[in-house]
Amino acid sequence: MDGHRQMTLTPPDGSRISVLTTDIGAPMIVIPAAANAKRYRYAVFSMVALVIWFVMFILALTDFFDGVWSAEGGQRSTVFMFGWTVWLAVGGMFVAWFLFQTLRPPVPASLRLAREGIDFNSGIKPRRFVDLGQLKSLRQCEFETGTRLTVEIGNERIEIARGATEVERDWLFRLLVDRYHLKKGG
Repeated sequence: MDGHRQMTLTPPDGSRISVLTTDIGAPMIVIPAAANAKRYRYAVFSMVALVIWFVMFILALTDFFDGVWSAEGGQRSTVFMFGWTVWLAVGGMFVAWFLFQTLRPPVPASLRLAREGIDFNSGIKPRRFVDLGQLKSLRQCEFETGTRLTVEIGNERIEIARGATEVERDWLFRLLVDRYHLKKGG
């Protein structure tokens, strides 16, 4: 193979990364999402908001069915309370959706290593294809919080392998540099 040794697709010892083979024979590297304690704080906040919403919604509906809406305030009071109840319903649906999104398991990131580039799925944003020209911008950058593995797509710098450990990011960087014959910059 034109002077380059092929790096193994076996992740480092103790790694949570898995390497699969797709139906077209291309290797796919699956990187589990990083654990995030913030999501549990968001979930508690959302549950408290849902309890408050539920109490307010039940009170508004009880007043409606008891005929309190039109008692002293006349037509304006009825319109206000109807609008209030509709907004409560919309807000409650939004908070329920947010709670669902917060509590569902995170989707792992994946990199399908094609011959002409990488099909990158961060698990959050839509899939992106990183062609060989863009892959030349692959960098392993040191920060106070650790290293990041990034690539430029257009005028946007995308972080790949966000949920990986330092050792896993280093392995992935060396794998991509070797597989796509890139310069070891960054």
